[in-house]
Formats: sequence, C-alpha cells, structure tokens
Amino acid sequence: MQAGVWIWVLALYSYQSAASWKNYGGGRPKPSLYGIWDISEMKIDGQVRPAVLSDNERWRRLIFDFPKRATAQHLDDSFEDFGASIDVSKSALSITREADKNWKAELKFARNGPDKMMMAGTMGGHAVEMRLQRVDESKFLLKSRGFHWVQEYPVIR
Repeated sequence: MQAGVWIWVLALYSYQSAASWKNYGGGRPKPSLYGIWDISEMKIDGQVRPAVLSDNERWRRLIFDFPKRATAQHLDDSFEDFGASIDVSKSALSITREADKNWKAELKFARNGPDKMMMAGTMGGHAVEMRLQRVDESKFLLKSRGFHWVQEYPVIR
C-alpha cells in the first residue's frame, strides 16, 4: 500500500514537472520576435524622445519571452506587461494593456537582419517609430562565466 502511494506521488509530480517545462520552461513555444530588444531610438508624433529618466512614455526595452505576451521596460527600470499578438505573415504586432482596455498599439515591423528591427505605427493614439537592437544573451554574465555555487573572488563587472 505504501509503495503504491509513493509511486502515485512520484507519477503526479513527474507529470506536473513535465507540464510546467512545456508551458513555462525551456520546452515552451517561443514567439517569432523572441528576445530582449533595446530601443535605440523612439519617435512619438515625429519627435525624437531622448532617453530621459523622467519620460514615462518612452521605453528602454521591449521583451518577447512568451507567446501572446510582451513586456516593456521603462526608463526608470519598471516593467509593464502587455497582451501581444504577432502576425508574421503581415509583419504586424498588436499590443494591449490589461489595465486599460481602450489603450492599443498597432505596429508594423521590419527585420533588418537577425538582430535589428524597425517598428512603426500607432500606440495609445500617437504615431510611433522605433529602432530596436536585439541584446546578445551570450554576453550575460551567467552565460559567459557560468554558474558557481561558491565565489572564490568577487566578480567586478
């Protein structure tokens, strides 16, 4: 009896772990624009918006990690999650805010190579243009240096 309960518990946890891997882990489907994209230039209504910390409308990064999701990092390093729909055949991106159902962004994108992209369209009723540069994940400290349980010496970046 006790062995049967342990087998049932082991099978249940194995099933849940496999489902989590497929939905949230490395086995999940990735969006076509997958990655962290730095916004090198952003124009709103034709005006170039410099990267000033007090500008709440300008974004620093746009992150695509999960299908139907996008995350924007503002200049003050706060994050904002959005619902996203990517149509690769039309090179179109639709973004919606969950908190404000009236806010919407309709953008067209053009990839200029694997690590460069342009976006243009409307966002919250304003005309927007963005130049994006994909961040090279291999340069992240955890990937370039590796994981260490014990730090013999401090890592000074």
